[in-house]
Amino acid sequence: MVSFKLLFPPFLELSIHTKSILKTGQLFEVLITLRSLFFYPPKPDKMKVMVEILSKSEAQTKKVAKLLAEEIFSPTSRRTKNQAWVIGLEGELGSGKTRFIQGFAKKLGIRQRLTSPTFVLLKKYRIPKKKVTSYKLRVTSYLFHIDCYRLNKPKELLDLDFKEIISNPQNIVLIEWAEKVHSILPRDTIWVRFKIVSKKERRIKII
Repeated sequence: MVSFKLLFPPFLELSIHTKSILKTGQLFEVLITLRSLFFYPPKPDKMKVMVEILSKSEAQTKKVAKLLAEEIFSPTSRRTKNQAWVIGLEGELGSGKTRFIQGFAKKLGIRQRLTSPTFVLLKKYRIPKKKVTSYKLRVTSYLFHIDCYRLNKPKELLDLDFKEIISNPQNIVLIEWAEKVHSILPRDTIWVRFKIVSKKERRIKII
């Protein structure tokens, strides 16, 4: 087990834990960046990576989300050919899930203020072609914000054409309370887990 702890001034404390199986038995010094971490991962049976971030405010939680959005739309990111990006968010009420999604959407140029679709379950937002970091969209893309808090069974989400939504590689799907529909999510779902540390601090794990 190799542990990396990096500091990103002035507010991010980042811990990276990797478990790697190397045939040669040699340990290599590796510079791990967010891009290599999320979009150039080694084979799942060779390495498992977790990023742990301590956010000290809502603004910082949104900043973490913006960094993730920027990497997803980087020209060099590992775009999945046949399905959407799916990001599952877990954490108790008030832990920062909605704030994270708001920061993510803002980075994509979505002007509307996002609120949790607790009662309607799903909201759809068009991603402006002119405002996605340095990456220029050539086709229409959408962000889907889903809240599974009131769901009793995953089938309720399937009834809203969920399979069709995640099969479109132009879509990005962010799901609050994603653990309730874990059984129907893609294997390569990015998991973001929130834990309340104090009134303002949140520990965020990205897997």
